[in-house]
Amino acid sequence: MAALAASGAVDDQDPGPFQHVRSEYVIGADTSERNGLRISLCELVVDVRRPAIIPTGTGGHVWPSALALGRRLFEGHEDLLQGTRCILELGAGCGLPGLCAAALAGDEAQVVLTDYCPEVVERLEANVDLNKSRLRSHTKVMTLDWSEVIMGEHEAELDNVDLLLGFSDER
Repeated sequence: MAALAASGAVDDQDPGPFQHVRSEYVIGADTSERNGLRISLCELVVDVRRPAIIPTGTGGHVWPSALALGRRLFEGHEDLLQGTRCILELGAGCGLPGLCAAALAGDEAQVVLTDYCPEVVERLEANVDLNKSRLRSHTKVMTLDWSEVIMGEHEAELDNVDLLLGFSDER
């Protein structure tokens, strides 16, 4: 079970249609239990009553599918992550699944969190920094638009990827 343990606004001023918050997620346990994986994230909480153009697009907050994938990694990490050398998260957004993988995989693994939006990449870097003490694997963030890779417009070193994490947006 994935649960939101705590959330608080970073800025007390009127945030407009969205708020920058720091949240702590507990993956694999109820919030009352201490044996879950804890991941801290900076994310945006959007006030749906106030229309706005969000600078991070869909990558500014944690989606239920990211929680589900984080939970799956936690529950099956012995099988899913054993022996992995390179884990790539495409369209990482806040990076919850990739950070879970980096916390659960061995120290010989490398986890690469990617997104195409500069604001999201900045947030990913901040989220890696927030969780440094929890990450066992070498973790890096890079800009990558996977649709350009698929269309052959961008070359990416993807030959050594053992595990690919991502979601489809039906493009």
